Amino acid sequence: MRSRFRNSVITPGFCLSLLISLIAFFSSETLPAQVIRKSDVSFQAKDGLMVDADLYTSKKSNPFIILLHQDESCKAEFDSLAPRFVKMNFNCLAVSLRSGDRVGYAKNETGVRAREEGFSYALRDGSMDIEAAINYIYDLSGKKVSLLGSGSSASLALKIGRDNDKVNSVVALSPGEYFSSDFSLNDILKNFPKPIFVACTLQEAEYLTGIEGFPDHDKQLFKPSQGKGYHGTTCLERQNPGRDEYWLALLLFYKSLENF
Repeated sequence: MRSRFRNSVITPGFCLSLLISLIAFFSSETLPAQVIRKSDVSFQAKDGLMVDADLYTSKKSNPFIILLHQDESCKAEFDSLAPRFVKMNFNCLAVSLRSGDRVGYAKNETGVRAREEGFSYALRDGSMDIEAAINYIYDLSGKKVSLLGSGSSASLALKIGRDNDKVNSVVALSPGEYFSSDFSLNDILKNFPKPIFVACTLQEAEYLTGIEGFPDHDKQLFKPSQGKGYHGTTCLERQNPGRDEYWLALLLFYKSLENF
């Protein structure tokens, strides 16, 4: 039996690892508490702006996923999602991008700082924050990272992840043509050189399925079978009654990757 994402044989060890992960997935909200360390960190973007993030870790050897929020949001968007990734044997860095705002009472301190100190905070400028986050995690762990973006940050994650040697895969939740004057999502997705998982609503899928050469064997497009779907990271949250199918598809994607 061969993986649908890679050309490697699925071994008994892979199947056992997948089974354990599936058990953790379906019971992740009722499992006994495990050690999840959360800390506030910051690092400098290339233009000098200090970027705020939350670092979630369990085992030092676990691979890292960099979590990038939806528009007008902040790192607090992942307060309930990041621990679930950690329980599935990933470490995470949830980043507050400068173009964002707030979630509930949680402010986007990177955005506040950018505005107060005169830094540019357009959507496209978030690319500097993402690149700084990649460098921070690579220096910390010595390993390549996966990017997970939502909405405009999903499009930026695809653009940056395509050519950055420190990125091994990209998860893009509801990407779109947010940066048509700078780059085309159509051009980015064609001949993408790394494994990617793109999740979307049924309406968003109409555009994505029209892109030449996408999806293919290691570039998955996921659209919901339960309802019309939810935009961006909302698809993984409690308000989405069909969130489990998104989570399961995402888990299977990550477990199919080699050396991650």
